[in-house]
Amino acid sequence: MGPKHRIYHHPPDVVPDLLEWEDAMKQPGPHGGCGAKRIWKGDLDQFGSFLQFHQLAMAPVSQHFLDSDEHIYDYTLSEDEVHQHAVRDYHAVVQRLKRPSGYAVPPWSLPKAIWQLFFNGNMLSPMTALLVRFFALIRATGLLPLLWMLSLGVPIPKHNLKAGTLSYRLIHLLDAISKAWYATLWDTHSRVPAPTEFGMANKRRREHAALTVRIMMYRIARAAALLLLSLYDISNAYPSICWESLEAPWCTKFLPQHTHMLQKRHRQAFCVLIDVNNAAFVFRSSTGNRQGDTPAAQQFSWALQRIIAHWCKSNYTALDRIFLVGKDPWSKQYAYLGSSQFADDVLKMQIVPPQADPVAIANATKQSFRNQLLSAGMDVNPRKLQLLLCGPRASDLIKKAQREI
Repeated sequence: MGPKHRIYHHPPDVVPDLLEWEDAMKQPGPHGGCGAKRIWKGDLDQFGSFLQFHQLAMAPVSQHFLDSDEHIYDYTLSEDEVHQHAVRDYHAVVQRLKRPSGYAVPPWSLPKAIWQLFFNGNMLSPMTALLVRFFALIRATGLLPLLWMLSLGVPIPKHNLKAGTLSYRLIHLLDAISKAWYATLWDTHSRVPAPTEFGMANKRRREHAALTVRIMMYRIARAAALLLLSLYDISNAYPSICWESLEAPWCTKFLPQHTHMLQKRHRQAFCVLIDVNNAAFVFRSSTGNRQGDTPAAQQFSWALQRIIAHWCKSNYTALDRIFLVGKDPWSKQYAYLGSSQFADDVLKMQIVPPQADPVAIANATKQSFRNQLLSAGMDVNPRKLQLLLCGPRASDLIKKAQREI
């Protein structure tokens, strides 16, 4: 028995077939899909016929994808820049492959351990020269192999007592070299996470988030103020966010040629799903990012933090300035601590003014957050909303809130 009374020791009773997955992926992101467009469907034995399309498979299949491709940054590099980037890519990928993670790969990719044996850092090796030429070809043309853009969707049971595809989380397995190469592109820009950004921030644990919230609760309790905490969960977060909102925080932070490649990673993403009868279908997503890709978590976290910052700024009050602003003891900078982000969960803290109705404040806050998320293609999960009141008269007000919300 795990958290939330989820039972982990037995497999699901019913496994969705390919038709169920196809219908689910066509749905909007908040409803469990990604606005997918089917590209190919057939038996697994015929899957090679799709791979033979190569670059033709990436051609726009609807007006949405045609408009999307127009937003990808222009790409030009000189011959000297191509060679310099190719050699730099090789050394960065070799170092990335040494990390002890990312061993799960799709069937068409060599295991990570094999790549580690091939590329040992010797520039005179024939395999090294071949990989440098391969990187140079990508840099010169601005095009990416179809096998790099294709992922294998692996449904992982959530054990959430739901039926059908909603009881699974889709994890994407990608080619090991492509993941390492894209990680090196993302690492060319270093970003300092927001003070209350946790879960996907390096060297920050969930204990840090809990400690920050507990300190704020103690601070407000000492002031004898009434504190309202609202915990929101974003429905199907990764596949839901629209590409414009996903790219807005970072598209101008990288070199144009790197932005071009990073945009292609999700704007031209394909996924193949295979059911127990060896039937397969390939779809192209029209929103979101792929959970399982190396930079996907940081991209989503950065975009969500930007959305939260705009939302908090639009609802900033004088009470927030008094109670929910702290000073960093190292940087001496002031930081707003009224919201905390842990992956796709968002905690909002609010000071309830005297004589104000906490229920009305909670409803207004929820609606304003929903509006902010809907503008980016996402939505909250109303069933997972959690509220907590701390301070004077909290017990009586909690009972009232439970009846009205």
